[in-house]
Amino acid sequence: MGLNDFRRDRKQFNRLSYRLRTVLLGLSALVIAISVVLAIVIFSYVLDIATHPVKAKVLVDRWATIFLDTPANPSAAASPFDGPARWFAVITLIVLAYLLIRIPLLMLQMGTQLMMSCQEDNRQLRNFVRQVLQDIKAGEDEALPPPPPSE
Repeated sequence: MGLNDFRRDRKQFNRLSYRLRTVLLGLSALVIAISVVLAIVIFSYVLDIATHPVKAKVLVDRWATIFLDTPANPSAAASPFDGPARWFAVITLIVLAYLLIRIPLLMLQMGTQLMMSCQEDNRQLRNFVRQVLQDIKAGEDEALPPPPPSE
């Protein structure tokens, strides 16, 4: 009866493992697709800013005004070209562009690692089960009483 329970549990485990692997493969494919689309969108946006100096200047001007203190009198507001705010805006935008470019690359790496782990799961599971069975067998051999001495 124990053997039948073991076989039933093994079949159920195999079915659940197959379903889980299918879900994880679907998830990894979705993550890879999203990362590719996100990389294309971000790269095109950064390339558009890099190739059109007017758009880059407007963007830097907007960020520079964020970093400037606005006085109470709006007519006496300083130009965004004054002070270190413009340089700080340029550095901030470069760092943000770098980080935005890294996000899809990390998502792509995560998706490929997930896909590889799903494909190698069967071999690792077999090695794990083999090791557990060897440990059980070694434990049973130790638990057996020694044979009576023969005279």
